Amino acid sequence: NSNYILLHLPEKAKPILLNALFDVLRDYKVIIATIERYKYFSCKDLIDLKNQGALFLVENSSLTKGRGKKLLKKGLVDFIASYDNFKEKLIKPKYISDEYFEKLTIGNYQKIINLDL
Repeated sequence: NSNYILLHLPEKAKPILLNALFDVLRDYKVIIATIERYKYFSCKDLIDLKNQGALFLVENSSLTKGRGKKLLKKGLVDFIASYDNFKEKLIKPKYISDEYFEKLTIGNYQKIINLDL
């Protein structure tokens, strides 16, 4: 009964109809999974997606390197998850605040669970 949708995009090429997809899903809160993997998005593209209401999920293993780290430092990440190892402990990177980490790992998920729309 949630209006959140988790969206996985192709890893190799940017979807041609991505903007049309967002138009169709305008009544939903779209979470783009593993946003750090989609190398075809420029920083401007990611900001445009954010302005369209997209939420970004980054994999825990990407928080200490490359694009995942960069997105987190810029405050563009909304969710942190672990896909490969469900027992993997989420460790707060030193370069983000305790409040932001709590939001990424508990607060934003709580909104989905409580249907806080």
